Amino acid sequence: MKHLLSILLLSTLSALTVSAKDYYERVDSADIYIARNKWADAERTLKEALRLEPGNILNSMLLSNLGYVQHTQGKLQEAIESYDVALAMTPNSLVLLKNRANALIDAGLIDRAYDDLTAAIDIEPDNQECRSRHGFVALQLGKYDSAKADFETILCLHPSSADALLGMTISLDYLGQYDSAIDYATQLIDLQKNADNYFTRALLYIKVNNLPAADDDVREGLKIDNREGNLYLLRAYLHKLRYRKEEAEIDKKLAIDYNADAQLIQQLFP
Repeated sequence: MKHLLSILLLSTLSALTVSAKDYYERVDSADIYIARNKWADAERTLKEALRLEPGNILNSMLLSNLGYVQHTQGKLQEAIESYDVALAMTPNSLVLLKNRANALIDAGLIDRAYDDLTAAIDIEPDNQECRSRHGFVALQLGKYDSAKADFETILCLHPSSADALLGMTISLDYLGQYDSAIDYATQLIDLQKNADNYFTRALLYIKVNNLPAADDDVREGLKIDNREGNLYLLRAYLHKLRYRKEEAEIDKKLAIDYNADAQLIQQLFP
């Protein structure tokens, strides 16, 4: 009887060893597939590993990788479900919260993404990436004071953060604090002279009725990118404000040809 029990125990241990070996082989294979952007193969091998060792303590990491692979393939709901299971195992994982938030944003589930990012910055308040994402999601949700607080926090630690300067500019714009928004837009332009930033400040100058300054920004922006439709749209609007109808129509047509924002066209030329 003792001999039989020993045989059974050795057989069980042998089976466990084979299972563990197969598990780690698939984990290694998945890493190679991910490095080579072979997403379908990576997903398959990760799922095989999870089936082989459902109780392995490494499975939270595997599920995180699986969520990333599924997200990359556009399988958003499956990615979110993988992150859900992983977070049930390790609820305070900053990486998992951040990655699930990214999948939720792409799936249009902005409220849930905001909650995940809130949890992430509760864990690590000075994490610039999570704080920035939280701020921009807050803007989408109309939480302008929350967004402003996020970007102020980043700027205290990283005064030259372009994302935070842009976020502050947008937040203050929504809050109607146009002069302060112009100050941040100016800092942003000092850091990054590009057509988008000149457009942002020009629009703010129009809101405070500083049309000459808006003219200058439109001109500078078009020097950098003469196919930026939104800048032609602003120039058309400036012509309209000065009752130059012919010039306004010419620039409006250019704006449309260069794919200006449709919502802004409707706003400026209802």
